[in-house]
Order: sequence, then structure tokens, then C-alpha cells
Amino acid sequence: MTIRKRVWKLLAIVLACVLLWGLIYLTNEITGYPFGYFTAKHAASEYLEETYPNKDYKIDHVERLLKLGGFSLDVVSPSDPSVHFSLHFYCDGTNAEPDNPELPAP
Repeated sequence: MTIRKRVWKLLAIVLACVLLWGLIYLTNEITGYPFGYFTAKHAASEYLEETYPNKDYKIDHVERLLKLGGFSLDVVSPSDPSVHFSLHFYCDGTNAEPDNPELPAP
């Protein structure tokens, strides 16, 4: 194989990788980060189980926050309707506000 063919083959591979990355990025933007959604929801469930082991808190609603770059999760208590608060998690599952003073005491 000549050098010219190798260069074209390498450029075609690089172009294919860039187009594939762009397609994945665009799909992720349109669908609202589905993997981040599940990661944040799972991290919030673990956080609730660790922080409030004797409470029956449930995640009611998950919303994507563009400015935060993560998700806001509304938490409610089925046994006490007056209890409701929000947790904020980044797409990788880290807590965005670990020291939020508005959260109920454990």
C-alpha cells in the first residue's frame, strides 16, 4: 500500500470517529442525558438510604438543570405529605449541594 492510500485511510478513520462522536453528543443533548439521568437517580437513592435510613422518602420527579449541568430530584414522603425537598446531583452522580441547610435533619 502506498503512503498516499495510508494517509487517506487514516483520514477516513479519523473523520468517521469525529462524526460518530458528534452523533453521540447530539443524541445525548436531544434525549436529555439518559445515562446521567439514571446515574443521578441511583446516586440520590443511595444518598437517601444512607442519610435517612429510617425514613420512607421516595424520588417523585427528576428534572434536568442546564445551568447546573445535572439534575434536580424532588423527594417526597408517602407517610407524611408535608415533607418534600429537592436534591441536586451532577450527571456523574456526585452531589451538587452536599451541605444544603434546607434538607431535613437525619
